[in-house]
Amino acid sequence: MQRWTLRRAHHAWIEALLLAGIIMMAAFLRFWQLTNTPPGYHFDEAFEGLEAWRLLQDPSYRPIFFTGNFGVEPLFIYLTAIAFKLLGAGPVVQRGVAALIGSLTVPAVWLLAVELRRWQPRLPASLPLWSAAVQAGLFWAISASRIGYEPGLVPLLLCPLLWALLAALRSGRTAAWLLAGALTGLGPYTYPAGRLYPVVVAAVLLIAWLWPRIPRSADEQSTAALSGRHLLLLALTALLVFAPLGWQWLSNPDLLLLRSRQIAVVAEGAGNASPLQTIVQHAVATAGMFSLAGDVDPRNNLPGRPVFDAFLAPFFYLGLALTLWRWRQRSAAWLLAVLVIMLAPTILSEYAPHFRRGLGALPIVSLLTGLGLGAAWDWVAARLTGEHSWRGPAFWARLGIVACLAASIGLAGRDYFGRWATSPDLFYAFDEGLWQLAQAVGDLPADGQIYLTPRPATHATLAFAWRDGQPPITFDGRHVAITAPDPQRRRFYAVIETEDFRSRLLLPELFPLIEHHTVINDRRGQRYATIYETPLAYPPVIRPQQLSGAVWNEQARLHGFNLNPTYRRGDIIYLRLFWQALAPIADDWTFFVHLLDAAGQNRLSADVAPGAGSYPTTRWQAGEWIVDEVQIAIPPTLPAGDYQVEIGFYLSTGARIPLPTAAGADDHLWLAPLRIEETP
Repeated sequence: MQRWTLRRAHHAWIEALLLAGIIMMAAFLRFWQLTNTPPGYHFDEAFEGLEAWRLLQDPSYRPIFFTGNFGVEPLFIYLTAIAFKLLGAGPVVQRGVAALIGSLTVPAVWLLAVELRRWQPRLPASLPLWSAAVQAGLFWAISASRIGYEPGLVPLLLCPLLWALLAALRSGRTAAWLLAGALTGLGPYTYPAGRLYPVVVAAVLLIAWLWPRIPRSADEQSTAALSGRHLLLLALTALLVFAPLGWQWLSNPDLLLLRSRQIAVVAEGAGNASPLQTIVQHAVATAGMFSLAGDVDPRNNLPGRPVFDAFLAPFFYLGLALTLWRWRQRSAAWLLAVLVIMLAPTILSEYAPHFRRGLGALPIVSLLTGLGLGAAWDWVAARLTGEHSWRGPAFWARLGIVACLAASIGLAGRDYFGRWATSPDLFYAFDEGLWQLAQAVGDLPADGQIYLTPRPATHATLAFAWRDGQPPITFDGRHVAITAPDPQRRRFYAVIETEDFRSRLLLPELFPLIEHHTVINDRRGQRYATIYETPLAYPPVIRPQQLSGAVWNEQARLHGFNLNPTYRRGDIIYLRLFWQALAPIADDWTFFVHLLDAAGQNRLSADVAPGAGSYPTTRWQAGEWIVDEVQIAIPPTLPAGDYQVEIGFYLSTGARIPLPTAAGADDHLWLAPLRIEETP
């Protein structure tokens, strides 16, 4: 007896050391090179980073559910806020939270596997270690653990939820029921897939109640008596934890489905397919993601890479086959039920297979693969005869099993840090260019006047970078250009040239001596953005084709305009207006342009805020030049002939802004005649 106890303790120490090594490997794969892989700082990450930072800056800001970005669950953001408080705010710290979550999921999978073996002792003794190792080394798990947002919480909390629920069913302990209830209620705070936790619990309880009525293996662990008291305790605890978020959704029911409506395909189907056809197609694609073709989104995967390579796929299918064969055993039925439930988010939404939405299935996938590895390991020991030393076939067969797992982990590391991390696709997938531009703008002289086009400074990636300082003045250079009122200040124009093709042509017209200060290229060597610098004491060159001098309400002066005198039907009228702000404008003015025929009838018009809404009059600064361009498409049905162009401004009330003239006050300006010719 003493010898057996010592051997068992010896094995426990070996398993503990192996588990520690697996956890260390998992942490290495999740934290190594986290400062630059993934690159950039994607909008979704930056949004959650900004919310976490705001939690620290504003003690009164404590939302239960974050309504921006189509609705975001709160748990990860609050964890990020704690990390920011301890380590400082930044993308690496935020991604470190995700990496820690991914690392902790590995021992959580091990713990769940241990509990499964208590239910079914015939499961391989090595199942917990194999499962933990698979969870540690899968590309899917590594990738999901290095991006700073919340999906990784779903598999992390699912494991202790199932562990507590199975322990409660086995032992009937009140503490286990309380923990299972608390984790069930916590699920909706993690990610939309976490809302399926109650469905998981219901499936587990249904199997626990129904399966004893089906013939099964005699050596499976019996269930403690399911009492109404325990079920009530589970439900009340879950409701208590869920209550704050539930009340938020009850008060604002649109928040509940805000994100789901964006991606669900159940109601309308995808393309020309019916909802049922779409679900079947997505189910087939999801089944194929394990060894045929995986997620194609570079944010989630090396595009098209399946979950398993050739080294590990056979063991996954072996574990799945064994589980299907043993479906009458509750331990097998639980695994199958949870797998289907947690794959539902990718089956029922667009772009299947979608690794991020199906992440809740990852622990079950690891357990099934661990089962296949453990079964092969035990089969080798039982079936291969001969010595078990290094000279025997059993030794080499087992070494081959270990080598398959090691080779798979090695391929995952190579594919992630070698192929995926260097992919040109990541430049745009993770807003790498925007983040580089934000850093470059932050390094510009503090006394300079900085402009940005065409993105707004409120874009989360940019806003996070400039959260502690003064953001640049933004406008959409595809429609307008702005010049500083003080030529003695250094002026910098940050232009995202993949989006704004016009500023790189217009700025040299306004500033012939303008220089390139910083150039940012994408990973293919193509120009992404340029920061231009204008010389000091060098005013813009304002040379309109026709001069005007009209002044609206003593606040805005039209210096002149460019307008071709002749167009054809189907053309686009390009009207360039050179404005100068004379005084601050408190209200938003809307600009109008009308084409009046010989009878004075308005035959074509455009109403738009300056800069196509990107630079409203409330932002105009005294002395500033605003070069605005209005584009009007001429319908093919517009009659050919002579027209008169009139322009002006009006308020949201409809009242026009007065325009003093030599003959008295007016509310519009006759700009120029214009001729529309027949299309040849």
